[in-house]
Amino acid sequence: MQYQQNLSRIGILIGHERKQRLRMTGDPSYTQKWFLLTSSNHQFFDVATGHAVCSRSTLTRLENGLMIYEEELYRFFLKKCGMTYFYDLTFEQYYPNLIQKIMKNITLAEVEQVRNNHVEWKRIFTAVKQNVLYQSFDEAISNVVYFFLEGKFPDPKWMERMIEIFEIYPIPLSSYLLLMNEIYVNSHPLHKICADFSNQMEHQFTDDPICCLAFALNRFRNNKPIRSLNYLTKINNAFDHSYFFSTLIQHAEMNVRMQGEDTKMIKMAEKIMDRYAFCALGVCEYLRDEVQMSEALYLIEQNRLTRAETILRVLVANSPFHVVSALILLDLIDQNRHFDFIRSTIEAHIDIDDLTDFGYRQMAEYLRLKVKRGESSIMLDLIVDEISPLLASRLYPEYLIRYFAKETCRLAKETAMYKYSFLFLKQEHNS
Repeated sequence: MQYQQNLSRIGILIGHERKQRLRMTGDPSYTQKWFLLTSSNHQFFDVATGHAVCSRSTLTRLENGLMIYEEELYRFFLKKCGMTYFYDLTFEQYYPNLIQKIMKNITLAEVEQVRNNHVEWKRIFTAVKQNVLYQSFDEAISNVVYFFLEGKFPDPKWMERMIEIFEIYPIPLSSYLLLMNEIYVNSHPLHKICADFSNQMEHQFTDDPICCLAFALNRFRNNKPIRSLNYLTKINNAFDHSYFFSTLIQHAEMNVRMQGEDTKMIKMAEKIMDRYAFCALGVCEYLRDEVQMSEALYLIEQNRLTRAETILRVLVANSPFHVVSALILLDLIDQNRHFDFIRSTIEAHIDIDDLTDFGYRQMAEYLRLKVKRGESSIMLDLIVDEISPLLASRLYPEYLIRYFAKETCRLAKETAMYKYSFLFLKQEHNS
């Protein structure tokens, strides 16, 4: 059974590699029509050179992970993609249990055990590192370990590849990839393929608690707090022995219940901050910053601006993923009072090219123009041509839309270029 399941996974990898090579090179030999053909370098039994080894529908089935009768076709297409696969019985018998251990270690925030088991994984992987399927498992495990232990976000291109071949990953690795994706999207809003991912997967993992947590975060991000709360209630007792995951659930609940009573909200935020502070997982640094941003937004809604401003200034100093949003919120609260702080931060603290999300890079560029007293018409062009279309996608927080709407009106009034206000509002309406 595992052997056949691996062939299904290999088919998905073949499809991904063929399409990737076609996108990158434009070489027609990677279209389905030509990929089927034999050549002097790629023989297939007694099929004459230049003839198809199977039908397009068979290739489509193979690339979609459906089983096909002729196993030699897998080897033929693997060779065409320059990939190697072999079934290793020793590795197959050992790796599922080791994946279970590593993921359980992460659940319980057992940092040293994660490291030790990851070293053991690397040891047994060495013997099969040429195997394209096992390579994919290794990349996923390493990225999950580095993300949760050290708080290192994976490369965006790898995230997109992971999503395209998601069906190859074994449980529970796939569950943790789904959760990592949700946290990742929060910092990289423009990766729409990631944003849609959890929505697509929702029907497949209805009882898995890690996936339910990912879906809860996804539903909240898509402005569906009731559905989010339903998922959280469903898994409320699933992590009784996990300090980290029970705290992450409280974190999600706090965001869903932000409209609740003031004292309850603040006390919950303080409790979550304290618990993350004592958790050795590196991702907790990012999650603590997320809690602080939620608290700052709530305090702004309650018109408790002094405390909100203090939190936002701390985020500017310490959080590479929240610095632009925090600066914009400070400017939105009182641009005159915070002007010098924003200017000094932009000049000394932010390297715009290092920002991982294109949208936040554009917003940081706008702040840079503003503190340097840039030409108003250029700033208007930047908002309407570059920033507004991104905001219209509704992937960014609502306060960013309010901020740039306000800035557009201010600049349009200064320059008497009122058509820009219309263009901004038109893009918002069309979204």
